[in-house]
Amino acid sequence: MKHLLSCLIFSLAILPLFAQTKIDNSPTEAHIEIPGTKFLIIKPDASFEISTNFVGLQSENLEAALNLTDLPLSYEKVGEMFTRNLPPKNGELVLDEQLLMNGYQARLIKTDVIHKSALEKLENPDAPGKPVINWLLLYGDAEMAITIAGTYPKEQDEVLSAKFEACLRSFIYVKDKEVDPMDGLSFRVDVSDTPLQFATTLMQTGAVFNTDGKFPTEAKGAPNYMVRVLPFAIEAEKQKEHAIRRVKNLMDEDTEIEAVNPIQLAGLKGFEVIGYEQREDGKRVLEYSVSLFDEARHFTINGFAEPEPEHLALFRKISQTFQVKE
Repeated sequence: MKHLLSCLIFSLAILPLFAQTKIDNSPTEAHIEIPGTKFLIIKPDASFEISTNFVGLQSENLEAALNLTDLPLSYEKVGEMFTRNLPPKNGELVLDEQLLMNGYQARLIKTDVIHKSALEKLENPDAPGKPVINWLLLYGDAEMAITIAGTYPKEQDEVLSAKFEACLRSFIYVKDKEVDPMDGLSFRVDVSDTPLQFATTLMQTGAVFNTDGKFPTEAKGAPNYMVRVLPFAIEAEKQKEHAIRRVKNLMDEDTEIEAVNPIQLAGLKGFEVIGYEQREDGKRVLEYSVSLFDEARHFTINGFAEPEPEHLALFRKISQTFQVKE
């Protein structure tokens, strides 16, 4: 009897660790479709619209956003990637809740952190960051994982916290819906007459293409090509330097820059950079990059492959098809 009572007490003690909040969502008139995805969601409020820079929603003042990404990796693996640094070193874990959403495993996380943009990190690594609130919904099963990452300045938390939480809890994944994943992106490239195929949307803003359509690819040394949209401008006098950084970090002496060429694609001006990296395992890798600059954002194209002439020609061929959607 004493042993049975001990087992019961132990079971009750660990129960909260495995407890899940169950959510069963059905489409409503308030749900909207995110273009290029199988996702339905209710906007935080009327000030949010479908983004033209990434797959997701952004506020009118561009200070708040929700980015949605579909990854061909297991929920468990993606969960390990996104949660290994919880609680965050530069902030506080506010909410961490296990969910069961429409039969899928899910986890809802809110953190209060100090953040610096990619541009701030590049231009002034020692500058203090800004306090922001980050939300994350992890969703999936053994075959796939979906992430919804939301962010806004901390001073807006009182207004937006409940709205963001309701938005994330409204999420629906329509498994059998047929979509073109490129529809939700602000650009298009044509790989139809090449050995490459679409692999995945690149975290929040872009796309990855490779020879096997898998992410990460299993074709070692084969060409990988990716396009990203970065929603901040680069000053004209810094654009060439920025383009070179996409290939060669200023402290990396093992990457040799062979050429830096002015280029114009889809009405945007920028630079094509060709470099070769000598890796520690002795392999030499072609690193190809195109940076294109707009008034409020810029596009980056990167290609990686074994240093064969046909690979450089392939990257240039695809880049010539680059178009910005209206």
